[in-house]
Amino acid sequence: METILVVDDELDVHQVTKLSLKGLKILGRDLNIVHADSAAEAEIQIKSGIQFAVILLDVVMETEDAGLNLVKKIREKHQNNEIRIILRT
Repeated sequence: METILVVDDELDVHQVTKLSLKGLKILGRDLNIVHADSAAEAEIQIKSGIQFAVILLDVVMETEDAGLNLVKKIREKHQNNEIRIILRT
């Protein structure tokens, strides 16, 4: 199973993403979608030890650069250069 983290402060984005990925398999593996409504909540998920294949990350949430700041934390503070991050606006 591949796990995707969706980070966005708009509920509609979570619902549309879940709907669009429903039933999709990657390399024959089912997808597990984890949701976070803020950069702070996403950081908690990342620190939880879940191995995310991809993060779909909104750039503008609590602040204009909340998503970009989260990328910096992931790369520098958590020293994770392997996780794929797709920025969304």
